[in-house]
Amino acid sequence: MRTNRTGDALSTVSLRVVWLICFLLSGFPPALSSAETDSPLQDTIVRGLRWYFHWEKAFPDTRSVRCQGEGFGENYFVFCNPGAETLDLTTGTAGNLRVNTIASVANDFATELRVFSAHHKTPTTGSFLFPVSTIDLALYNIDPEVSKDHMEATTGLMREALRVYEQRGHNVRCLFPLVAKTDPFYEVYLAEGDRVDAIWLFHVADGKVQENWQWVYDAAHHNIPETAQSHLADPSRWYASLPSPIIK
Repeated sequence: MRTNRTGDALSTVSLRVVWLICFLLSGFPPALSSAETDSPLQDTIVRGLRWYFHWEKAFPDTRSVRCQGEGFGENYFVFCNPGAETLDLTTGTAGNLRVNTIASVANDFATELRVFSAHHKTPTTGSFLFPVSTIDLALYNIDPEVSKDHMEATTGLMREALRVYEQRGHNVRCLFPLVAKTDPFYEVYLAEGDRVDAIWLFHVADGKVQENWQWVYDAAHHNIPETAQSHLADPSRWYASLPSPIIK
């Protein structure tokens, strides 16, 4: 039997042309969903961005987010566009990756990478590049039990914060959010009337909220996340409040 090698070759070329056209139209390869990610690194980045776009920043109006970065031993630098979000990841004592920080920056990838590498003297262990579907980033699965556990872990500290506000003559309430099990951070809002006055951010490690807050955003320093005010007005985001009774 004679094989039609010319036809096979033309078919192969045609497929490659179609793939190239799709590549050029999209700007980069098809975005990965969390089910398709093949490493704990990618999964950790997806979970971090999912939290970030649910709580800290308006959701990107794009089909996908393009993430690139480099490893430095047990540390990883990640830069995602559009939006110039940076993630600082570390391998924990149990071998699990965790997100140390997520922030939007004004510089480009090369500049931010130089800054990161200057603080991590370990030689680079490799680079990576992959896109993530924004459909996947929108999959924020609320867990009421985890929300309850996180609230109970921070209630004592937040009661003390309320006392300080009261001593200064402020009538402030504290709001505990409905959260996802995979969130790398936990934020508690302090509001006076219909205005966000402060947000206390706690790190979550191995599913547990850490005892001490990691960061505080407040009105005095003009650094409260851009989406916070609309979140405050949305009752579907909150599990409970102090001194008010449980909402859900």
